[in-house]
Amino acid sequence: MDELKKASNLRKEERILYERPEFLSVQFSLGSPGNREKLYNLNVVDGSRQGLGILVAQEDFDLIKLLRPGQKIQGMRFFAPWAMIEVDAVVRHISKITAGKYKGCCLVGIESQEILERYKSDQG
Repeated sequence: MDELKKASNLRKEERILYERPEFLSVQFSLGSPGNREKLYNLNVVDGSRQGLGILVAQEDFDLIKLLRPGQKIQGMRFFAPWAMIEVDAVVRHISKITAGKYKGCCLVGIESQEILERYKSDQG
């Protein structure tokens, strides 16, 4: 997780690195015009009061070509040990990880009002 901490230091908001992840993974479908949609199953690796960080490994880099900051993704299914929730979310950033265990992967920051409301109530 050191590389995520380093990437987090580049942004000014307080980061919450999961010791016990609330959301472990996310699943959603996305495709480009004229191409069939692909189902993505990705890990949630960090969170903040502004949103969640999703890890995109090199085998899923086709996704990076489809995403842009500000883009809305509908029907994202987040999985926790206790439940699954489906929300719409907005891509806030796409950051390349340059060091550590996840070097060469990307971190996609997403924001969802439903998830943010949960963090606000849980974090006080």
